[in-house]
Amino acid sequence: LLVGYITWMLSCACISHIGGDVKNEMAVGTFYHKINASVPIHILYIGKLLASLTTQIITICTLIIISNVFFGVKISISFPVIFTILICMVGMYGIGLAIGGFAVYYKQISSIVFIIQLLLLLSTDVLSKSTLPIFKFIPLTFCNDLIRKLISGEPVRIFEYVLYISVCLIFYILGVFVLKFMIGCARRKGNLLHF
Repeated sequence: LLVGYITWMLSCACISHIGGDVKNEMAVGTFYHKINASVPIHILYIGKLLASLTTQIITICTLIIISNVFFGVKISISFPVIFTILICMVGMYGIGLAIGGFAVYYKQISSIVFIIQLLLLLSTDVLSKSTLPIFKFIPLTFCNDLIRKLISGEPVRIFEYVLYISVCLIFYILGVFVLKFMIGCARRKGNLLHF
């Protein structure tokens, strides 16, 4: 349960931070400069994402220490677990980019982000096993399944990891596509700079 909550917290940071940054930069007026920079916008936001994830990791370390000291909950984190979480963050960053694209076009997305975070909490094996197989192909669900196997000592096949990396990369590529597409739609509609 603790590992699922940790991956959910990091995933929520990936999703909400990008959409919030896009919305804030549009309000301030710096977003236009970013989309016209020589570096693609999805690369520019990686630095802000890393800063957000660093803050979340400090919070997670505190949570792990408190869980260990006060409740005796021990968690074993190995390199394969960390690698699995990092790959998940790539896929969830793609979802965040897509939400950022919707923020460019529709401007107000805070309630949508909350609903997505709640759906992720309830449907991606964070609290309990999901019953619908379609949720298996959300990076967070796949990540939680692999981490549970790694922690419990079950064997993880190479095919599962290749499929997992492929799913996360597909989500990332779709996120980049949606962001660029929504920026183009906002330009055509004429509301790119309006907030």
